[in-house]
Amino acid sequence: MTGVEPASELGVSAPASGLDALEVTVRTIGVHARVANLARANNLAVAVSDGAVLLAPDGRSRAAGIAHQIAGSAGTFGFPGASRLAAEIERILLVGELDAGHLEIVGGHVEALLADLTGEPTY
Repeated sequence: MTGVEPASELGVSAPASGLDALEVTVRTIGVHARVANLARANNLAVAVSDGAVLLAPDGRSRAAGIAHQIAGSAGTFGFPGASRLAAEIERILLVGELDAGHLEIVGGHVEALLADLTGEPTY
């Protein structure tokens, strides 16, 4: 065997849709990543709704870490817009002191992030 062999040549039955086993596996992992990223985005939404969480340095740091996780995996699994939004959220949260304007921007980004993650991936 050379290169990437079709699933049928590897002894794996391909699903009726014509996807090979690798594609099915990647899409399955993508679904799991999307579910995890939606949960993370919901955690960010909760933090934004309680502005005191984001105003405290430890809360801001935790929220930035969550945004970082989303930024790292969303683009990999077909959500480049969500990845960009999460990276911007992380950047804002790490900039230093936050004010009401920052919280409003982050809140808008989190809403857009949730909307993007509920859409279809672009592979």
